[in-house]
Amino acid sequence: MSRFIDLVEALAASPTDGTMEALVEMAVQGNVDEDEIAHLTCCLAESEIRLDIPELGTVTDIASTGGLASLKKGGSK
Repeated sequence: MSRFIDLVEALAASPTDGTMEALVEMAVQGNVDEDEIAHLTCCLAESEIRLDIPELGTVTDIASTGGLASLKKGGSK
């Protein structure tokens, strides 16, 4: 198992700032492959950690490329 996967598992078991910092540092250094990122994504999606910001109501985060069409109100045409 890779060091990154070990850190992901540690984060899932007991989230700490130190573990997240180590994961980010590995990603910034480019020491992470797509399977490892997929594993992190699945662990985060399966976690029961949610942001609770009552003043925003119910919201959903939708990934975006940041391209003009994705930023245009109403979507692309």
